[in-house]
Amino acid sequence: MAGMDASANLGGMLSQIGGTLGSMGQAGQGLMQPIMTSFRPQLDPNSVESLQRQAAFQGRIGDTEQARLFTSQALALEERNRAEAEKQRKLAEGQERVKALNAFRNAVASGDTNAIATARANLEAVGQTQGTSLLPQAAAIETNERQTKAAAATEAATVEALRLDNLEAGMRAAFNAVDSIEQADVILKNAPPKVSEQAAAAHKQVVDRITRQQKRAEEERNLSVVLPPSFEMVEQEGKRVIPSIADLEEPVRNLLNGMAQRLDSDIKAANEAAANGKSIIPQAAREALRRRRNDLEKDVTSALLKKADDEAKAKRQEQVAFIEEARKIATIQDFDNKEIEAVKTDLENQGYTLTYEDVKNYLRQQALNRHFATAPRADDDGVVDLDALQAGEEPKQGVAVPPEFQVFDLNAFKKDERGNFQKALDLAETGVEVFTDLFAPRYVTDRIGED
Repeated sequence: MAGMDASANLGGMLSQIGGTLGSMGQAGQGLMQPIMTSFRPQLDPNSVESLQRQAAFQGRIGDTEQARLFTSQALALEERNRAEAEKQRKLAEGQERVKALNAFRNAVASGDTNAIATARANLEAVGQTQGTSLLPQAAAIETNERQTKAAAATEAATVEALRLDNLEAGMRAAFNAVDSIEQADVILKNAPPKVSEQAAAAHKQVVDRITRQQKRAEEERNLSVVLPPSFEMVEQEGKRVIPSIADLEEPVRNLLNGMAQRLDSDIKAANEAAANGKSIIPQAAREALRRRRNDLEKDVTSALLKKADDEAKAKRQEQVAFIEEARKIATIQDFDNKEIEAVKTDLENQGYTLTYEDVKNYLRQQALNRHFATAPRADDDGVVDLDALQAGEEPKQGVAVPPEFQVFDLNAFKKDERGNFQKALDLAETGVEVFTDLFAPRYVTDRIGED
């Protein structure tokens, strides 16, 4: 019939014809060759089936050498095809794994719990289909993301603290340099929002000093005496000291008190001499005393401003240390193997299937939650804000865990409710009464109790 390979049916016939023509000697062989060529199957060297048909044909017509040759070619091609197919299969599976892992990596980076759960489920499905587990790679992705975010948070806190330190130092220097209320107002108006509270406090101190100096200058205009400094001085252990600087560091406090004592003594001596009529304070001497007095008042204000800056700086260092501790918890804190196994078993009883690394991340998250729960108060954005505490105010505990320290979400894992039923059985076996249908239907727990 048309379209059919007749070589298989004609092989026997050709053998018989060949035998007959062979008896005719050389002439018979000449007639046989075109006949075999006409009935030989078409050859496709890239087809195992074609090579196998060619080998079979050669075998039927008695050409064993050609039959072996084509059989060998067919086997070699089949092996090459098999190897190529395996290569392509592995390549496709590898591409599918890479695609699933990249999707999971993007989901983890986004912080979207729903996206993470979906990507994790897809990751598990791909692994199951290919007979492998991608959970170790998933854990590595989460670990890397956790370390990156934690390190970035620590670096950001450090950089921000340094930036604010520099801002406050510059602002303090600017306030110390002004001699008019108008100049102080300009500095306050242009203060960055992050240091606006410190700027307001510094502005008040500087304006109060300038106001007192201006008022005193009016009083001294027609006087030949020198009025004392505007800051209060009291007697303490036989010495005149400035009570407003009592909280400054001892070297600074001693320096300012020594300057104030010498100035106070010089002003009193000059005023007493003038009052007794012994002499008149020369104008140059009066102006020199007044400059010393005004400069000392500015030094006192500057020292108090620096103290406020140092306190703010110390609080920011506390914040940096707090974030650094959180980074350590999120990245390098380890847990006892017995604790991990106990928590893993408990979560499995609840229906969760977690890897060893997942359980460690779960424990890390619990530790982070406790860490931020002990932090001083936070603003609405959940940022640690030690500066918000007022004098004498007790810190309010509890800070929302920032996104960069949310390293594990149990809701991102599928829960097998059959685990709850197993837990019900365990409870029943230990004699614990099951009060609700949370773990198993009521009739099941009744039967368990009867048994």
